[in-house]
Amino acid sequence: MGFTKPNPKAFGIVLERLGTWPRKAAYVGDGGSNELEGARQAGFGRVVFMEGFVASNGLRNPEELETFRRTADVVIRQIGELPKLLEL
Repeated sequence: MGFTKPNPKAFGIVLERLGTWPRKAAYVGDGGSNELEGARQAGFGRVVFMEGFVASNGLRNPEELETFRRTADVVIRQIGELPKLLEL
């Protein structure tokens, strides 16, 4: 591929291979590698921060968590929250 997250080009290549437009896609991540900002720059229709695991296990400091929350459109704690969020 030649690019890795958080480079927006990496996200664009994945979306192209999936045959979808960024605005019709949602990106779900735990904030590692500045992925949420990369997804935002790539034009994803919705950026979702799944904070449950990283918050409960102390994998991120409070400042990082707050940055991820501000970057995301939506914050969820568990993957089970996605279907309702995405209206599936």
